[in-house]
Amino acid sequence: MFIFLFIINFFLFLLIIPFSNAQGIAVSPSSLVVEGVSGETVSRQLLLFNPSTHPVNYKLTVKNNPELFIIATEGTLQKESKEIITFSVTMPDKEIEDAFIINAYSSQNGKDISLSPGVSIPITLKSKRGEETQTTSWLTKRNITIGITAVLFVILVLYILFSDQKKSKKKK
Repeated sequence: MFIFLFIINFFLFLLIIPFSNAQGIAVSPSSLVVEGVSGETVSRQLLLFNPSTHPVNYKLTVKNNPELFIIATEGTLQKESKEIITFSVTMPDKEIEDAFIINAYSSQNGKDISLSPGVSIPITLKSKRGEETQTTSWLTKRNITIGITAVLFVILVLYILFSDQKKSKKKK
């Protein structure tokens, strides 16, 4: 009897699937790393997409440090549309892990109805001090290798020149 009920429920489930209309918001990228000099304002973008056949309202919140961000916090996405959200962040003095939380909802009869669980987008803010960026920007592995090679070349040339002078003095 259990197997018979399971089979009937399974087929009923398959019949319902084509008529389901999942609503929500897709977001790209799925995570963000923002790098910049401490104290400066940096801008980045998120792409929101509404795959449903109905308009969807959204509300965006910052999980831990809302004072650092400048961003439009609410909006409406028309059916099957995309929207680019530009946000700015004032880079902190240290590295911070945070997240954007985006909730989708629909307004019906003056009431907001949540459509899906919120989407969380992790954000990492990596700050550098202005002096560090300027003084260490030339100090890369490639530049160090070129410098060492140049010094060794100069030493080799000087060695060859002085060894030739010693040989010519001995011949006289």
